[in-house]
Amino acid sequence: MNYRMAEGVRIAIPLRGNHYGRQAERQQGFSLIEMMVVIGIMGIILAVALPAFNAWRESTALQSASETLMAHIKQARVMAISGNRSVSIVFTGSSYTLDSGGAEQQQYLLSDYAKSLTMTYTAATLTFNSDGTTNTTDTIDIKNNNGTTKSISVNIVGRAYYL
Repeated sequence: MNYRMAEGVRIAIPLRGNHYGRQAERQQGFSLIEMMVVIGIMGIILAVALPAFNAWRESTALQSASETLMAHIKQARVMAISGNRSVSIVFTGSSYTLDSGGAEQQQYLLSDYAKSLTMTYTAATLTFNSDGTTNTTDTIDIKNNNGTTKSISVNIVGRAYYL
């Protein structure tokens, strides 16, 4: 190896090049084996993470759909009281329609959140009277593919709450 003396210090510092007197060649890029190892590791991580991600997505869709339905039920009650009129929510298996008795009918689809959400209910129509009360009690269940259910109940005085 070729050495030179560092300035003011008596330490040998190797000169450029390797001990054969040639410059070291730089390797650029990845070899095929390195790339295959990285792809294999990424595949294993993806196989482990994908089911957990799908379960999280289903759970989040269920939570969002139930919170939106709860907000619409409360909105219908407020519209009935403030407008001094009856406001209805009509339920189907995969959607519900907010009907305030005018041209303001709005339909909401559960498939906007996730295609797997289904809804069951005890009364097909929930009607709020002008004083905010209802004629019947109703329980609405929203269920996802994982078997998780969110239940919303509306009592006779018009109060909506989670079960």
